[in-house]
Amino acid sequence: MKIFISNRRHFAEHSPWMFVLFLSILIAGCAVRLVSSYDPMIDKGLTEYYESMDVFLSEMERASANSTAKATFTENVKFYEESGAKIDALVMRARAAEPKANCIGSDVVTSLAGRLLQLKPFITATEDLNIEEIVKGLKSGEEGSCTVQILRAIRANHDLTAAIHKQNDKLSKPVVAIIRPTIEQGVRIGVTTELAKKRGEK
Repeated sequence: MKIFISNRRHFAEHSPWMFVLFLSILIAGCAVRLVSSYDPMIDKGLTEYYESMDVFLSEMERASANSTAKATFTENVKFYEESGAKIDALVMRARAAEPKANCIGSDVVTSLAGRLLQLKPFITATEDLNIEEIVKGLKSGEEGSCTVQILRAIRANHDLTAAIHKQNDKLSKPVVAIIRPTIEQGVRIGVTTELAKKRGEK
C-alpha cells in the first residue's frame, strides 16, 4: 500500500511536466509545413516523365513516317493514361506540402500558360479540354502553390498532346517539333524549381 501511495505521489508531482513533454511531442508530430522544401520525388518524377515522353515522341515520329499501326492514338491510350496519372501523383504531393499556398502573378506560370495557348490551333475545342479555361485557372494562381501550378501546366500540356494525337490519329514530325519544346520547357522549369529549393533559394 505504501508503495502504491508513493508511486501516486511521485506521478502527481511530475505529471505536469510529463504532460507538457507529451503535448510537445504530439504537436511536433502533427505540425504541417506551410512552405515546402525540396522534394526528391517530384525532381525524379519530372525527370523520368520527360525521358519517357522524349522517347515516346521519337517513336511516334518514326511510326508516323512509316505509317505503322503503332502511330495511331488508340495504340497509345494506355501510355497517356499512365503518364498522366504519374503527374497527378506529383500534383498531389505538391498540394500536400503547401496546402494553403497560392501562386498569383508568377511570370513563370504565365509563360507556361502562354505556351499552352500556342498549341490551340492544333486542336478543336472539346468539352473535356478547354484551353482557355485551363490557362485562366493557371493565371489566377488560386488553386495551389507555384509548384502545383507548374505541375498543372505540365499535366495540361500532356492532355493537349493526347488530344492532338487523337484528333490527327498520329503525331507527325512537324507536330512533334512544336510539342516537344513545350513539354521540355515545363519540365525544365519544374526541375529548376525543385533544385532551387534544394539549394535553399526562394
